[in-house]
Parts: sequence; C-alpha cells; structure tokens
Amino acid sequence: MQYLPVAIGYHDDILTLVTNGSLNNGPTNITVPLQALATGVGALETESPLQFGTVPLGNTEVLPLTIYNYGVPGTVTVGTKINGPSYTIIGSTCTAGVTAGNTCTLQVQFNPVEGGYHDDILTITPSGLAAPTTVCLKGFEDYDGG
Repeated sequence: MQYLPVAIGYHDDILTLVTNGSLNNGPTNITVPLQALATGVGALETESPLQFGTVPLGNTEVLPLTIYNYGVPGTVTVGTKINGPSYTIIGSTCTAGVTAGNTCTLQVQFNPVEGGYHDDILTITPSGLAAPTTVCLKGFEDYDGG
C-alpha cells in the first residue's frame, strides 16, 4: 500500500477488504481505518477554491488565506505567485516565515480588470524542501450592475 497525498494536513480514509468466505460461509467485509498526516507548508485543501463571490463594478473584495506549516522543521518562508491580473496579495503575516505547527495569513484581494468570471491560481512556494501547493481563486465581476 502506498500513501500519496495531494494536499497537506490530516487525511482519514477507510480500507475495505472483501473476503471470499468466513465462518458463516459467506463473503465478509473487513474495514480498516486509515489516518495520516501529509507534512508541508501551504493552504489546506478545504480552503481551495477561495471564493470571492460577486463583486460590483469598480469594487474590490479581500479574503484571508491561512497558511499552515504541518511538520516542516525550522522557519519556512513563503513565496507566492498569481497567474493573472485580477488578484493580488495586499498583506501578509508570513514575511518572517512560519514554524512547524504554526500559521500565518495572506490577505488576497480580488480586483477584476473586466466583467465576468475570474478564475486564477495562487501558487505557494515554501523555502527548503517543502513542495509548492496551489489554491484556486474564483470571483465574478458584476459588470452590468445587476
């Protein structure tokens, strides 16, 4: 059995084993709970996508995004990159880095440059050996006011 997490944090699952016979001469299901912790630095899968909702023309919306350090030793600094022009990081408590077991917060601003849906990707790149993680950013600019 192999554990390949796709996101940092705690992961719970159930392994079901089906036998072809039992003491009662029928198939038996045996369940085994599985628990693991994927170490790393980034936002939890539950915080992606970061939903900004509908923003009226000319307005902005700011949402906090919590960055976790699950088990990466030392102080890890965090770099960020956003692919498009509608989102920016306008504040951060992560500038000094984040130590194992602690959090910091990014303030992500949605400032759409045109009407319609704006989907983007925020890449969080920790220093050292920790792997980058991504967060989907989703928002809509109500360009017709209604």
